[in-house]
Amino acid sequence: MLRIVDPVGIPRTVARDKPLASRLSALDGSRLGFLINEAGSALVTNWPAITVKVEQRLQTRHRLAHVFREIKPKMSAPAGPEIIDRFVRQADGVVNGLGK
Repeated sequence: MLRIVDPVGIPRTVARDKPLASRLSALDGSRLGFLINEAGSALVTNWPAITVKVEQRLQTRHRLAHVFREIKPKMSAPAGPEIIDRFVRQADGVVNGLGK
């Protein structure tokens, strides 16, 4: 017996209890944080190196006041309150992503 599963889902709108943060009006003088998932996954092994390249590019185009990185221990779990608190206190914007 052969079972075929269709992976295409049905898009749906999700109601948010909080609005999305507004974009920064400028990067000059801003404090930027990078959220890095634990590098144990093959999907994210290059993300720390990519953040360095992104930071270098941004520094050549903008005068960033401060850049820092936080490591989230598990890719599938949200950042803990202590990490979120550091971003709130130390960053005007946060970059999160995956790199391969």
